[in-house]
Amino acid sequence: MLNAQVAVIREEILRYGESVANCPKLLVLCPDVSISGQWGEIAKIAIAERWSFSFYPNGDVRFANL
Repeated sequence: MLNAQVAVIREEILRYGESVANCPKLLVLCPDVSISGQWGEIAKIAIAERWSFSFYPNGDVRFANL
């Protein structure tokens, strides 16, 4: 499921230049991590994919190419 979600984000970045992951998407990306521990998991994925990422105040995360 993680690989499928990363593929969706990758496709959105290719198509739109960015992808915004809301809470349900983040739960797929970081299923076994507390909300406060998501940063490390998100960073690992972003580094592997060569994406930048930023957190929105509502908890969503924006991914884009570096």
